[in-house]
Amino acid sequence: MTVFTLTLCLLLLCTYLLTCRYFRFRRLKYIFDRYSHTALDYHTGLEISQLTCFWEMPYLTGLSISFALFKTYGIPSVSRLLVQTDQLARLDIAGRRAEDTGVLLAECFENDLDSSRARMALARINYLHNMYRNRISNDDMLYTLSLFVFEPCRWAERFDWRSLTTIEIEARFIFWKEMGARMSIENIPLTMKELEDWSVDYEIKHMIYSKDNQICGEATLALLLSVYPKCLQKFVRKVLISLIDERLRLSMGFEEPSNWIKQLTLLLFRFRAFLLLHCALPRIYPDNYGQASKFCPMTEKNRYQRTGYFFEPWYVKETWFNQIFLFHGKRPSSKYRSEGFKVEELGPEKFAGKGVEILIKDAEKMKQRAIGQKKY
Repeated sequence: MTVFTLTLCLLLLCTYLLTCRYFRFRRLKYIFDRYSHTALDYHTGLEISQLTCFWEMPYLTGLSISFALFKTYGIPSVSRLLVQTDQLARLDIAGRRAEDTGVLLAECFENDLDSSRARMALARINYLHNMYRNRISNDDMLYTLSLFVFEPCRWAERFDWRSLTTIEIEARFIFWKEMGARMSIENIPLTMKELEDWSVDYEIKHMIYSKDNQICGEATLALLLSVYPKCLQKFVRKVLISLIDERLRLSMGFEEPSNWIKQLTLLLFRFRAFLLLHCALPRIYPDNYGQASKFCPMTEKNRYQRTGYFFEPWYVKETWFNQIFLFHGKRPSSKYRSEGFKVEELGPEKFAGKGVEILIKDAEKMKQRAIGQKKY
């Protein structure tokens, strides 16, 4: 290699790294410039959260939400219901349950909360919860809500290329607070600090070991491991357990991973964070499940076909690409209802298609609530 070629390569490398550095914080600057001088509401809260989740740190946000749901299984009153209803203990059911949960949340998060799609999805969540309302406590619902607010913030601080800023955390709180209100969750603290203090205190008091916790924990781990080759699953299991905090690990009866596994996991995440911060250009397209209206319009069969999934390709349109290139060894097909989904069919099979009139009334109630909020 000549001196000229080496100099040229170094110059190109430096130019690329400087370009990465220049553009890396542009989107964060945009958030500050547009929203820091205005009072946030759930609309702007959603806009900020979408920028953070789909553009800035999609992988860690998605992972943290998965582990937020996982964390609720460390509460015996939550895991007991899941075991009794058989919605998580069986791997053949757990995959669809996880995807259905993701679809309903994505409908609310990828579309405006006052849109017809988001209101119907949230009404479906309410309908399914109401089927077990006498067995789900308000505190368990509030705790779950708090995890959706704070777990992505905690994971970003621990593992991602930057922490969430105050305005981004506040945006999450405002959006999820409105979600909680529309889910009829009572006694939601008025401030972010009060909610976090309540959540930590609730966890200390109620996150204790039970056999149901362990059943749900093992079932969820099996689902998470199902996307990896069998030869790696034993190692990946230790890595996944090293990501959870000690109280949750004990509440599920998991083995303690060795110290070198913990250090290796932390090193890998920090190396990833370093590369993203210094060596990667910002995203030029969102990383989501493709359920926003412009990406996922209603089909001629009055269904919605999404473009992404996490564990199993439920409701994903069959294309030549995903038929040739397998992901997790599974391809979209009629088995996974590739024709798409209807909101009223999501959830346990025994409730499929039921409660449509209740959904419509609840969605209309949310619409009137939004109109009332606009007046004031």
